[in-house]
Amino acid sequence: MNIELPDKFVSQLKPTDLMLDLACGMYSAGHLTLGQAAELAGCSQAAFQKELGHRGIAANYDMDELLRDVQAVAELTRK
Repeated sequence: MNIELPDKFVSQLKPTDLMLDLACGMYSAGHLTLGQAAELAGCSQAAFQKELGHRGIAANYDMDELLRDVQAVAELTRK
């Protein structure tokens, strides 16, 4: 996919910053998972999470995910 931006905006942005902004926005909107957004941004998941924190963007983590994580931990501790 190609996205064309007016020259007045292109001169203000570096490609890496643009991809990070796009990844943060798409993650925040729920269009990408954390892993997908980090990949789009070209960084590790840990670095991407840190960037989300700097931008005040909350993690997309719901009760179903929490319950799955709790169950996984319970199974690991039984072994």
